[in-house]
Amino acid sequence: MANLGGSASADIEAPLEQVWQIIRTSAVLPSGRAASTALSWTQEKGDMNSVVGSWQLTDLGDGRTRADYTLDIDPGRMLGLVIRGPVEAATRAIFVNGRPGELKRRAEAG
Repeated sequence: MANLGGSASADIEAPLEQVWQIIRTSAVLPSGRAASTALSWTQEKGDMNSVVGSWQLTDLGDGRTRADYTLDIDPGRMLGLVIRGPVEAATRAIFVNGRPGELKRRAEAG
């Protein structure tokens, strides 16, 4: 089985600083005053062989932000046998495609 994952994006009607704050608190990062534009992570332990992900934010001006999300999951041989076809598509929809939309809803709700 190939790796799960992919990329998805959303244009958000909120300033970069506000979007970064949501990402920062969701990821439980230390407090900081400066807004950042990128966050990446790698799984340290768990049931998957590997999980690597990232957020990349771009200031679009006029209080708008583009959020690009990327996730790559190697489920390993055993889970890979279970996650196939429609289950693979549903898994990708939840873990990749839905994330920028969630961020957009939270940021635009204020």
